[in-house]
Amino acid sequence: MSGTVENNKLVFRDFKIDKYEFINFVSISEYRSNCRVCVAFSYSRYENKDNYKLAERQRTIDDVHSAVVRIFRSITGLALTANELEVLALDISNQLEVENIRNYYNVLNLIYRAYKQINPNGRLYFDTDKEQRLELDGLDFREAGKKRREANAYFKIYSKRKEIEDTKGAAKARGKRQALRGELTLKGAMLKKYDLHIVGNIQKLALERVLKCVLGEIILDGINKELEFNKSKLLSEYKSAGSKKLQEVTLMNLQYIFDIDILDDVLTCENLNISRSTLGYHKKNIKELLKVTETKSEIKRVFSKNFERLAKLLKKIVKVDVKVEKGAIKWQ
Repeated sequence: MSGTVENNKLVFRDFKIDKYEFINFVSISEYRSNCRVCVAFSYSRYENKDNYKLAERQRTIDDVHSAVVRIFRSITGLALTANELEVLALDISNQLEVENIRNYYNVLNLIYRAYKQINPNGRLYFDTDKEQRLELDGLDFREAGKKRREANAYFKIYSKRKEIEDTKGAAKARGKRQALRGELTLKGAMLKKYDLHIVGNIQKLALERVLKCVLGEIILDGINKELEFNKSKLLSEYKSAGSKKLQEVTLMNLQYIFDIDILDDVLTCENLNISRSTLGYHKKNIKELLKVTETKSEIKRVFSKNFERLAKLLKKIVKVDVKVEKGAIKWQ
């Protein structure tokens, strides 16, 4: 193992010691006239060869902390404890294995729009398939005016299997299921705000509480605002067009149709003045039209079971239980 100088730090990478394969690197640098030792590590790789599987047990977290303390003691010669080690950056990750990541376009797009209400510096990023149709790869947010490395908080959702394919090669991703990973990165002031700036404070329940505080209420409130806006927009468009142009209006407003259940609520609204005798006919035609767009439109998406997918994803990556009630989601 040899060190290299990076940004005025002596950095040691590529650890080959079996006990410490979860270590990304160790760096030594001068900080305020003192010597600073940093250890970057992965909780996931403590028990696995890669970080596809997450560390979900408190026992694993405690074992990692004990190993990190031993490393610091060996380097410094001091009898340090986990409560004396400062955290500079922390990734809080959770993931949901999914049947097909492309079925989550409407769900991720809704979360993106909801979170963008309070953080406009977000983006959706796409890939293309063999037919040159757009496939959603993920979303991310950072603080206004700051690069990712400078931000105190950074949130993203992405395809973990796709990331492994892009960075490690297709062979490394073979045998792994498709999974959506939510990742909240905290640094500096945000770590101190939630009392996670000390290694000994990093506990499973504390991490879940932070996810609910930082993301939960914001996302849920934003999602309901977006769903209400979608309904109002569709109702307005359908009302202006009249019953003879319902299919045409549907095609022009696909971005506002999160799920077929919302469309049912809109079409049955009294303000549309659609007779009961023709309502079933229009619903059937619109549902058939949406099925066609799922296979023919430029962006891959589906229009059914999205509330179910949304609830599953929020429970996994934000640690909140929600229920669907009249086209909105609520805390359980």
